[in-house]
Amino acid sequence: MELLVKGYNHYEIAKELQISRPTISRDTEWLRNQAKEELRQYVEEKLPEEHSRCLRGVNEVLKNGLEYRY
Repeated sequence: MELLVKGYNHYEIAKELQISRPTISRDTEWLRNQAKEELRQYVEEKLPEEHSRCLRGVNEVLKNGLEYRY
C-alpha cells in the first residue's frame, strides 16, 4: 500500500520488492477488496448514526439561534 500511495505501478513495486508482478496484483486486489468491505461497513453501520447526530445538532443550533434572537 505504501508504494501504491507513492504512485508506483505494479511493475515498479515488483521490482522494488523483488517479487513477481502477479503477487503484486493479488495483493492489490486483496487491498481493494478490504477497502470495499470497510466502506460497506461504514455506510451500513456507522454513517446512519453520524447522519442522525448531525441532523440533531443542526436542529439544536437552529433552535438555540432562533430562541436567542427573540
